[in-house]
Amino acid sequence: MLGLHKKWCLGICVVVYGQLLINALLTTNKTWNELDWLDILGEGGTALLILLWLYFILAARPGGRVTNLMGAGLLAFFVGVFQDALDEIFHMGASTPWHSVVESVASPLGMILMTVGLYFWRQEQGVVNRQLKKREKLFRQHQLVDTVTQITELNYFKYHLRIALSAKHVKRKFTLLLLDINQFNRVNQRFGNAEGDRILHAISELIMLNLRDDDLLSRYAGDRYAILLANTIEAEANVIGQELIAAIEHFAFKTLQGERVRLAASVGLACAREDSVDSILMRAKQALALAKQQTNSSALGQLVAV
Repeated sequence: MLGLHKKWCLGICVVVYGQLLINALLTTNKTWNELDWLDILGEGGTALLILLWLYFILAARPGGRVTNLMGAGLLAFFVGVFQDALDEIFHMGASTPWHSVVESVASPLGMILMTVGLYFWRQEQGVVNRQLKKREKLFRQHQLVDTVTQITELNYFKYHLRIALSAKHVKRKFTLLLLDINQFNRVNQRFGNAEGDRILHAISELIMLNLRDDDLLSRYAGDRYAILLANTIEAEANVIGQELIAAIEHFAFKTLQGERVRLAASVGLACAREDSVDSILMRAKQALALAKQQTNSSALGQLVAV
């Protein structure tokens, strides 16, 4: 992950070297007897620990707003503490008041930036926790998990679909949605089955992130997914279906060789009526077949409801 932050690494080196150079040029060194080693070790050690925290953040996180805010905050905090440590090595006379400004401004600024970064990190972590909660529920409740996509298999999906269609749930509106990746066989032919499996796994994660907690996602077959949208009428299902199509079209999947794979999807949906498992699946498949027929030569996604 650290390889993604080359600019950050370069910037840190420039700040440290620049701060040392400015102090060396504008001040004079203290004699050996004037050095307070306890203060040097305490303040210098604190500055080194701040750099270590910064390393941990950059090594563990991708780029983005949270990483930039927390990184900038720690770097500003480091500048303030490091300047305090340099005060123990260089004579800071009355003619060089800039060092006091650095110490007084840099550390509070760093704390402010860190606080804002932690606020957005908390929001980000909430999304991650909801995703993990879905995963935990998935693995605790059953073992019918597809090995490629790590989502439920069709048998588990049919089991819950049968429950949703049972008499005691007849008044609860729900919609069955089938999503198919357009021309996915070409992806396998060009990049190989192993890369195709990676794409299917990534798409599963993408779809799950765009679903609600009560929705159920399963692998129907091949590059086709089945989604049970709980308490959802047709108009709402249409919106969700269009959102999934847009998410897949904008998905920037990269192969292991770094090549971008462009994808598109078609969606067929069927709202629950007086159906059996087979009949509602048949209606959803018919809608999906119509959607795929409407797909134009540029492979743009389509949605059809029946």
